[in-house]
Amino acid sequence: MKKTFPILFLLSSFLFVSCAPQGPATLTVMTHDSFAISEDVVTTFETANNVDVVFLASGDTGTMLNKAILAKDAPLADVMFGVDNTFLSRALEADIFDAYQSLALSDVPAEFVLDASYRALPVDYGDVCIN
Repeated sequence: MKKTFPILFLLSSFLFVSCAPQGPATLTVMTHDSFAISEDVVTTFETANNVDVVFLASGDTGTMLNKAILAKDAPLADVMFGVDNTFLSRALEADIFDAYQSLALSDVPAEFVLDASYRALPVDYGDVCIN
């Protein structure tokens, strides 16, 4: 019995340490350089989801997309924000996104869902006017 106690103690200690709650995970978001978000929104998201958000500004949309495609086998980020409909076909052809059908899509008009397999989700729209 004396020999098994230290082994059981070490085993139970290991299990306790490996099952203990971990600190926040890191969520890396690749964005274009002109991406802007308030600190309040980031802090609220981090608290609600127990994550630390790191933004990876990666040039304009084309440069950002090129970096993501080149790093496809070893992604630089967990999420990409800012691929517009001009570059969407390149992103989809390169197959750099995983499919995800958000519950929030029920609030998005069908005309704005540009990828039927849900690899890219719409978040905003706007008109571009050239002077």
